[in-house]
Amino acid sequence: MTDFATIPPFMWFLSLGLLVLGFALGIGIERIRSGRRTFAGRAAPKRFREAHLWDRTRLRDLVALMYLEANRHNYGRASEWASEYYTELHRTIEETGDPELKESLKELTRTRDAIIASLAQGDAVARSGIQDLFVSTFETTRSGREELSVAR
Repeated sequence: MTDFATIPPFMWFLSLGLLVLGFALGIGIERIRSGRRTFAGRAAPKRFREAHLWDRTRLRDLVALMYLEANRHNYGRASEWASEYYTELHRTIEETGDPELKESLKELTRTRDAIIASLAQGDAVARSGIQDLFVSTFETTRSGREELSVAR
């Protein structure tokens, strides 16, 4: 059995250094692996974008966030989400090749001024307008298999 008091100090430092090096090497390998998974996962949105499903999902997310913030009476943040929603909506209209979908999306842009104005005033009426926009966005962007049961 070894008496720890007789171990030279440089051996303690060497052992500690090897332990730290092993720990750092393990973390580095794990980060490289997770980076590869993250990089490989970035191909999925590209496939969705080609099918315009990504754009539709993004529109739904933005209008839902806008509605959530308006319900929290955080009209400033809801206004930011509204701005991003309408920017994304215009981009989606320009990129889509489906004339029927394009016309339906253009119909959603008509609500912009009223919603932005009511959010700027901090008006609680904005919530009902955003709820209607949410339902309209969902109905316009759904793929046919989904159903929405929200009372208007």
